[in-house]
Amino acid sequence: EISVLLSQIKAIEQEVEGFRQAAEGRAAAELELSTFDTMTREAATLAAQKASVDECNREALEADRKAREDVAAKRRAGQLKLDDAIRALQDLERKLARIEGQLSEPIQDACPTCGQSLPKTKRDELIARHTELSEIRTRLDIESAAATGKVSRAEDELSAIIDLPPCSLQVFPSAARLKELYDALDCVDATALRETIRKADEAAVRSAAGHDKIAYLRNDLQNH
Repeated sequence: EISVLLSQIKAIEQEVEGFRQAAEGRAAAELELSTFDTMTREAATLAAQKASVDECNREALEADRKAREDVAAKRRAGQLKLDDAIRALQDLERKLARIEGQLSEPIQDACPTCGQSLPKTKRDELIARHTELSEIRTRLDIESAAATGKVSRAEDELSAIIDLPPCSLQVFPSAARLKELYDALDCVDATALRETIRKADEAAVRSAAGHDKIAYLRNDLQNH
C-alpha cells in the first residue's frame, strides 16, 4: 500500500509541475495582451484622426474640382467673347478697306472710256457718292475704334482669369506610427493569448488542488 501511495504522490507531483509551468505563462501572456489592447486603442484613435484628415482632403479636392470647372467655364466664355469682338473688328476693317479703296479713286472730269467731259449731273452724282463714302468711313472709323476697345477689354478680362494654385491637402502626421501599429497588431494572436490566460487560471486552481491532495497522501503515508 505504501508503494501505491508513493506512486500516487509522484504522479500528482508531475501533474502539479505541469500546472505550474502552465501558470507561469500567464504573466507573459497577460503583459502581451495588455500591450495589444493599448496598441489597439492607440491605433483606433489614430485611425479616427486619419479618417478626419481624409474627409477634409476629400472636401478640399471636391471644392478644388468645382473651382477649376468654374475657372474653365469663365475662360471659355471669355475666349468666345474675345473671338466675337475680333470677328466684329475684322468685319469693320474689311468694310473700311473697301471704302478706302473707293475713296482713293479721284473724281473724274471726263469719261474714262470716251474721254468726253462728264455732264454736270453725273459729276454731281460722283461728288455726292464721294461725300457719302467719306461719311460712311467716318462712322466706320468710330465703330472700329469702339470695336478695338471691345477687343482690348475682352483680352484684359481673359488675361485676368488666372489658374488656381495646386490644391492644398492636409498631411496626416502619424501615418508611419499607424502603419507600425497595424503591422505589430497583425503579429499578435489575441485569441490565443486569452486562451493561454484562461488555461493558466485553470491550471492554478488544479495545482492548488494537487498540492492539497499530495499533503493528504503524505499524511496518510506517515500513518502507515
